[in-house]
Amino acid sequence: MSTCTQYGNWSAPDIFCQIKDCGPLTGLTNGNVSYVNTTYTELAFYFCATGYDMIGNATRGCQANGTWSGSPPSCRIKDCGQLPSPQNGYVYQPFTTYGAFALFICNRGYHIMPSFMITRFCQADGTWASASPSCQLTDCGNLTSPVNGKVTHNGTLMDNCAAYSCNTGYDIIGRTNVCCHESATWTITNTTCRLKSRQIISVMWYILSRELVRYLYP
Repeated sequence: MSTCTQYGNWSAPDIFCQIKDCGPLTGLTNGNVSYVNTTYTELAFYFCATGYDMIGNATRGCQANGTWSGSPPSCRIKDCGQLPSPQNGYVYQPFTTYGAFALFICNRGYHIMPSFMITRFCQADGTWASASPSCQLTDCGNLTSPVNGKVTHNGTLMDNCAAYSCNTGYDIIGRTNVCCHESATWTITNTTCRLKSRQIISVMWYILSRELVRYLYP
C-alpha cells in the first residue's frame, strides 16, 4: 500500500506489477521441449525423437500461480512386436523395438525364398519392413546328360549327388560326381564325353582310306 505523505509524495512510489514467470523446463529423454518465453500464458511444446511415442500431454502452459500446468510427458520407443517363425525354419529377433532386425533361418534341407529377404527391420512407425520370406525345400532339379553319355541321380534334394558316365569308346572330361548344395544349385560342372584317342585314329584312318579309294578309283 502507498499513501500520500505530508510532503506531498507517495510513501512507496516504486510499487509495480511483474508478470509471473514459470521458469525453464527440463528437456525429454529421447525428445525435446520448445517454447519462446516462460511467463504467464506462454505455451511449451514437447516432441519425441523418430521412432518414439509420446506418453502424456504434448503441451503445457504457464499458469497464473507461476507453475507449469500438468506434468512432463515421456518418450517410449516403438515396438514392432514378435514375428512368427516360417514353416520349416525360425526367426532370430533379440529385440523388437525401433531399429532392431529380425533374421530368418531355414532348417537344413530348406532355403530362404526370395533369397534377398533374409532380414526385416523395425521401422519408425512401429511396423516391420517388407514381408516375411518362406522356407522352401532345397531341390536342385534334374541334370542334363552330356552328349554321348548319361547322368544318374540318387535324388535332386540337398546333399543328394549325381554321377556322370560316358558311352563305350568315350572318355569323360570334367567332374564325374556333383552334389546338390544348400543354395539349390548343383556343383558347377561342364562335364563332356570325348571320343577316345584310339577311336579318333581309327575314324581318321577310315576316312582317309575311303578318300584314297575314291581318288584311285574315281
